[in-house]
Amino acid sequence: MPLMKYFVFVGSALVGLLLTINWLLPEPNAQPVYSSDAQRPVIRIGSMERPPEKVVIDTSMRSPP
Repeated sequence: MPLMKYFVFVGSALVGLLLTINWLLPEPNAQPVYSSDAQRPVIRIGSMERPPEKVVIDTSMRSPP
């Protein structure tokens, strides 16, 4: 059971550390930073290649025995 004691000790130490850091650090700013004056560029994606042809599988036919 020494392995179980190790996991309990390390797990409780990590939880305590997370709670302490959460208490010490300030709350994050939840406001998004957007500028209404900024002009966003128009992004157009094009390709010269054609996609492969559509594959149609007919499942209405019976398979040979």
